[in-house]
Amino acid sequence: MTALTLEPIRTWPDTVPPETRTLGWDVLDWTARYLLQPDGPDAGKPWRYTPEQVRILLRWFEIDDAGVFVRRQGTIRRLKGWGLPR
Repeated sequence: MTALTLEPIRTWPDTVPPETRTLGWDVLDWTARYLLQPDGPDAGKPWRYTPEQVRILLRWFEIDDAGVFVRRQGTIRRLKGWGLPR
């Protein structure tokens, strides 16, 4: 039997906007300072994002030339446990 390979359906490009076109780096900085892992073996340690979550956050907070958010709504659909650091 041949294994089935599934590819994600993307509605946003899987790229990172230029540093000057996203407020996401400020959000990442804030969360690194103030958010802690609430439970599990890393409880009490600084919150960590997966690389994919970082890319999503940077795209979500993307701004245009006028400083207006590029996106107003969005949905992320993943399986349970998707965001667990590996």
